[in-house]
Amino acid sequence: SWSFNATSEIYIAAWSDIYIAQGFLAQFSSASLGTLLTGDARWRVYATGAARTTGAAHPLAAEIATDVQAADTLGAWEQTYVGVNNGAGPWGEIVGQIANITTDARWIWHNTPGAVDPTTSSLGRGELLVFSVTVPTPAAAFAVALAPFARRTRRR
Repeated sequence: SWSFNATSEIYIAAWSDIYIAQGFLAQFSSASLGTLLTGDARWRVYATGAARTTGAAHPLAAEIATDVQAADTLGAWEQTYVGVNNGAGPWGEIVGQIANITTDARWIWHNTPGAVDPTTSSLGRGELLVFSVTVPTPAAAFAVALAPFARRTRRR
């Protein structure tokens, strides 16, 4: 769990690896936003095309800012793929329910072409994704429960 101030947007960078599954799961709370869970239709994602692998350094803020500008300029933001709820299989079988995140939160990812469920396949491995959600004003401090886990490995 983290607390932070958000002014207009929240951006989360995540990437898959060479294993089978990937996903992003989180729960945000604020006075202006209420409770926001992954799986909510307000989330959007940008597939940057940049490759990252297990153990790779996280992208720097400047890289994410460049990606956000590209997504905005190209109109390349997409709706997320919405997978199973926190604690449901196959995730529940591997990592169980993630503590401090409601079971109403759902695993999300980029809707990878050719994947029936991109959270459980490796078709899109290596990609760096930027997830975004708009924060209504006035923004308040957020309390966040964030669990970037996947089958076999931890996600960032």
